[in-house]
Amino acid sequence: MSKHRVLVIGCGAMGGSLVRGWVNTGAQDFDFEIVTPTPRTDFHLLQHQSVSTYKGHPDIIIFAVKPQILDKIIKDYMPVISPDTTIVSVAAGKTIDFFTKHFPKNKIVRAMPNLPVSVNQGVTLLTMSENTARHSVVETLFSQVGSCFWVAEKSFDSLTALTGSGPAYIYLLTEILGKIITMQDIDESDSTDMAKALVSGSAELMRHSIKSPEELRKAVTSPKGVTAAALNVLMPDMQKLFDKAISDAAKRSKELSK
Repeated sequence: MSKHRVLVIGCGAMGGSLVRGWVNTGAQDFDFEIVTPTPRTDFHLLQHQSVSTYKGHPDIIIFAVKPQILDKIIKDYMPVISPDTTIVSVAAGKTIDFFTKHFPKNKIVRAMPNLPVSVNQGVTLLTMSENTARHSVVETLFSQVGSCFWVAEKSFDSLTALTGSGPAYIYLLTEILGKIITMQDIDESDSTDMAKALVSGSAELMRHSIKSPEELRKAVTSPKGVTAAALNVLMPDMQKLFDKAISDAAKRSKELSK
């Protein structure tokens, strides 16, 4: 069986993370080519500085560029997109309707991965237009770099603010913990390593445990103990802060679609 030809447009933070993850896994059912103005020396793939040098038609084309840039370049790709090409958008806020107006005959999938796809531990949201069956090839492609979840498009912006941006929240927590450790006269490098180990170890236990996050939290928290003292400060306002943060991020995602 012939391999699926995949053309990735943009190789910045997200596009580069996806390509790195696919290269790491081997992704044997797919052949990748990338279009990037700045050549990447870390990928041994066929690269194009513009779409004009691309030959033929891809089975899947992935737009991994900023939504503001997409408006300017999308017409440049019309010559290489056949009616059989599946169009995948990783551009925040760009709806299925946006692509349908340009490509009414094509299957359209919105995807929102996060940066851990580069180490094959990502979370990717997928959605298609209503009354359209799930696209198994696209799901297979993104499953190579982590977990995939199909969701309704109406929930996509809010969930993007959680899963797509989620790693930043974890990194912020790690950053804060590292600064607190440094205040205890610990070397900055050791503080960062300690904070990373704390977060990654806790996440790994949670991933393998049959217990819920709430059950694990309670297992660490002795009544009236040290952990309880800290959580009594954190928990009353943390839910409200996250609700507001996710709401503002989802609002911004919608703004980017305009």
